[in-house]
Amino acid sequence: MSMLKAFLEIGSPKGLFDGLAISEQKDFCEAHQCKYPVIFLSFKDVETSGFQKALDALGLVISREADKLEIGCGCPELKTSENAMFDRMSAKQADENDVKSSIMLMSIALYRRYGKKAIVLIDEYDAPINRAYQMGYYDEMAGLFRGLLSQALKSNPYVGFAVLTGILRVSKESVFSGLNNISVYSALDEEFSSHFGFTEEEVAAMLSYYGLEERMPDMKEYYDGYRMGGIEVYNPWSVVRQCSRMAKNKSAEPKEFWINTASNDLVRDMLKQDGLRALEPIDELINGGTIERDVSILATYRDLIDIPCSEAVGHDVHVRLPHMGGQSRQWHVQAKGAEPGNKGGYKKRRAFVGKVSYADRQGKG
Repeated sequence: MSMLKAFLEIGSPKGLFDGLAISEQKDFCEAHQCKYPVIFLSFKDVETSGFQKALDALGLVISREADKLEIGCGCPELKTSENAMFDRMSAKQADENDVKSSIMLMSIALYRRYGKKAIVLIDEYDAPINRAYQMGYYDEMAGLFRGLLSQALKSNPYVGFAVLTGILRVSKESVFSGLNNISVYSALDEEFSSHFGFTEEEVAAMLSYYGLEERMPDMKEYYDGYRMGGIEVYNPWSVVRQCSRMAKNKSAEPKEFWINTASNDLVRDMLKQDGLRALEPIDELINGGTIERDVSILATYRDLIDIPCSEAVGHDVHVRLPHMGGQSRQWHVQAKGAEPGNKGGYKKRRAFVGKVSYADRQGKG
């Protein structure tokens, strides 16, 4: 997301992308590079124990971005009362209506300043919602986000487009119920699938740059943990970290870097709820086996309460979904378990995210 910001935002140094593949797209760069006002928010640290604290934390995140954009504190593009709203958020005195209207007001100010529609980037939009579910104030947080995103993104003539990233997809009565113009790209979709991580060709090119071609088998063994829409992708953070280590010491053994980087509370709650029923399928995965389960991508947090964990972990998952034209689409999801290593450990850990492909009812795709 920070890369998108650096490419699109007015005032960013164009030289950041010199020599990169995107710089070869001359017409595209001329039309879009450093051409837009950008609102960039990350909600990853908004994980508090109660709704009021979460409201204050969200207001603080938004007010800090407003400060960077010189919005608030007498901003000439806004009325005095509108500027005061950002001051309240900075002082943790904002109410729900202040937060709900904040992104929309920022986009108005930027349009008046630059004469261009703003680009909105929100990273980890679902972190506060996940925390709210765990701590018992989900309904309040869902209502807050529903209003925030609706005002910011629905029928807002001052926003060109928005990009939101998150781990958990929610729907139906979710925070997106007020929007009717969103496109969702998940691990099941082929479009943009190669951009969820490094492709095998990109990892090979990186190793070649450092003269480490012979280490490709190790990289594949440890970091080739995902298949997005039919394309194998590697964990970018782990690949970069390991290449950095091997550049200094070519014989450096691979390490697991992508651990304890996010909360597992949701999975833990489901395991507790399911009790002993969860042990058998998980044990099957740990021992290198496979299991088969149905998965719904339309589930909400409330639905999770009623789904036993022993039925939620997936392998060869077939999901029939309605889509354009009234046809149904069948998803095939394969989750591969860990393979025992030579020294009693495990060489691969793919119990949660595995290989994904899809075919429609006619067997195409």
